[in-house]
Amino acid sequence: MQVRLADPSLYASLLKFLRREGCIAYYDQEKAGVEAILPHSFGPDEAKAICALVERWRVDWPDLEVETSD
Repeated sequence: MQVRLADPSLYASLLKFLRREGCIAYYDQEKAGVEAILPHSFGPDEAKAICALVERWRVDWPDLEVETSD
């Protein structure tokens, strides 16, 4: 799943959080966003789980614009 943030300074925080939660996550410079994978989860379940994690992380920045795509 691809995650893009309106504030690029927050990517390091998002990466740290996703990795701590068990995701494989890295910054993709070409796509200017984070690519996140949740091992042992596939398709719609994986997307829902990653979106839920991003929403948990986003609590500290409620006005932050976040774009996700499969």
